[in-house]
Amino acid sequence: MVGSKEDGILTGSQYFTRKVTGMAQEREVDYASYAAFLEDSIKIERFTIRPGMRISTESITNNIDPAWRLFVNADVFHDNVLNIYGGSNRYYGGQILSYATHMPIKTYASTRTSATAAWVDGALSNAVPYGLGDLKTPYSDEYNVGTSLNVYDTLFSVDYVNRSYKDQIRSKTISTGPTYREYTNEGESNYWGVTFAISKEYDLGFLGKHSSKFSATRSFTESNSFDPLSAFTDNEETSRSNTHITYNGRLTPVEEAPATDFNRPWVIAYTHVAEPYDWLNLTSILRYQTASKGMLTDGSGLVDPEGVLTNAYVDVDYKATFNVDLSAAMSMKMNGQKLIFGVDILNLFNRKNDATTGYGTSSSVSTVTYTMGRQFYANVRYEF
Repeated sequence: MVGSKEDGILTGSQYFTRKVTGMAQEREVDYASYAAFLEDSIKIERFTIRPGMRISTESITNNIDPAWRLFVNADVFHDNVLNIYGGSNRYYGGQILSYATHMPIKTYASTRTSATAAWVDGALSNAVPYGLGDLKTPYSDEYNVGTSLNVYDTLFSVDYVNRSYKDQIRSKTISTGPTYREYTNEGESNYWGVTFAISKEYDLGFLGKHSSKFSATRSFTESNSFDPLSAFTDNEETSRSNTHITYNGRLTPVEEAPATDFNRPWVIAYTHVAEPYDWLNLTSILRYQTASKGMLTDGSGLVDPEGVLTNAYVDVDYKATFNVDLSAAMSMKMNGQKLIFGVDILNLFNRKNDATTGYGTSSSVSTVTYTMGRQFYANVRYEF
């Protein structure tokens, strides 16, 4: 076949048989957010206490959200060698604006039978409208405790963190009257993690200042609120069941779907920071993530008792991954202020990391997929 890439044709190789076109739409929302924060640091002999309070509100929900901060540190021998610390914090999410501005895009699919055939347009999809409902602001409560030991200018530390995510936003199809979807606060997730770390700073003379950190984190994340529609595009949602899913080939009520664990059990990392000159900072991160299990969407499934098509999910294995990231920052000092130019390179060696392999019934999931390849980001910062 002969043609142009703009028309979906790679001459002598491949061509697209289907394309989806979205209709141009606009949505406008007035939004303002306000926050006030107060913090104090109190030192009593070998104890340091840092309490704080943040109060915020925004114009979409008009919720008033008080969030506390508390950190306590005990310098056991009063010489900064052995420290025991802990704290409690509440954080409110800021995702309300993104949901308020979300608009289902009406689309139509065009198909053709060959590279030279004309495109044939399908019907315009009936995208389901959304309603914000009476939303609370999502929040998370965090508790942490840890200890650090400084021996021969080397810092050893162990930290435990537990987070409970409450009032997380999920979607729900409302069938009374015209069909539409409404956002609710029915989501809930939990996270815990233990991090073991060793870090050291040292000066290599003409090679500059350096710091090294090795860490290993064992963690677990679980969500007990399953949203069977969240992973599908709007034009697909109109005809899918909101009471059942197909899970590993079996028709399953939504409330019986397993809790999903999106976590890598172990993440092992080595971070090295080098400052060969006062104006140059180089940071490299080597990160290894162990294999884990999870769930992926798998297209269309069986029909529910009402004869409505269900979304399908299968168990998958997430394979172990290894990446090297590199960041460079150059700074210019001007009267005590800084202008910083930075470049970040993710997956420096463009490593081909297998992401998933499935053991469901669909060949589309059993095909291996891959994580992102090499990526470049540039940034400019001004500090004053």
